[in-house]
Amino acid sequence: MTADFHDSARAWVLLVIGSESTASRESVVVASTADAGATWQRTARLGVDGVATRIQFVDTSHGWVFAQPSAGGAVGAQDTTLYRTVDGGQRWQAVKPASQVRQNPDIRGALPEACAGGGPISEPVFLDAQTGWLGGFCDRVFLYATRDGGLSWAPQNLPAFPGPASTVSPAAYLQYGVGFLSHPSTNEFVAFVHRGITTGANGLQDSAMYKSRDLGASWNAVRLPAALLAADFIDSEHGWMIGLGPDGELGHLSLYATVDDGQSWRLRSGQVDYLFTRELNFVDETTGFISSGPVKDKPGFLARTTDSGATWQPLSTTIN
Repeated sequence: MTADFHDSARAWVLLVIGSESTASRESVVVASTADAGATWQRTARLGVDGVATRIQFVDTSHGWVFAQPSAGGAVGAQDTTLYRTVDGGQRWQAVKPASQVRQNPDIRGALPEACAGGGPISEPVFLDAQTGWLGGFCDRVFLYATRDGGLSWAPQNLPAFPGPASTVSPAAYLQYGVGFLSHPSTNEFVAFVHRGITTGANGLQDSAMYKSRDLGASWNAVRLPAALLAADFIDSEHGWMIGLGPDGELGHLSLYATVDDGQSWRLRSGQVDYLFTRELNFVDETTGFISSGPVKDKPGFLARTTDSGATWQPLSTTIN
């Protein structure tokens, strides 16, 4: 389960129909509520190549479902696909990298190709019905923007990574990840850039926040207090981040908050198991949500804070 919360009443949730899904292709529906979960509406089923990992709606009409490669061996299982709707999910349009179109006439536009020697492109974030960004894992900063709702993408130029130089030597070993992007208001955009090395058991050691107030024409960069797992902003000043331990350790997670545009951060809560998630959604200065999909025999998890992240309460809810 992955979710997109707009405020305390409106949310969109992506549900996987397990009985109709395989290792290479998922059957999903989007459930939405406008009354804090009292009632839900569902879209028609959508067949997704690979694994659906993110949902976002900017209004009741315009939304996207992003799917990444899966372990399946069928055609399409290793694809990266962006599904977009302009009618609230009644119809969906697939956008793939050019190398994965395979002369399919139903696919329009083109996602960026993944970085050679890097990893798959990461989940995009949209500012409005037309403007969005996505990143990727690469030996350089990999950030692309769209101005037509996800049909076409162009590379962006960012300033140098802020703060002290990396201790990695030689510098050729350095890797960069761009992701967990946020949009705190309609005229600002935040991208998070990670730098370092990884063995697969740890995250990259350094993280920085890049902010643009002019749709990517110029950027301001600040160093973050810890390597980043997830982040969310509700406006220009107030934001939260889940930080990793020293050297990108996944076993030492903490929640930080800022009230001054990321210039300084303070610890809100730490060493809590449920922070192990990339789904962090705050709707105002005190109320936020953490959601996590099912893992093996453990069900999905949803928790809420009403004190800016100091404490969290599990939620029991049924979507029908």
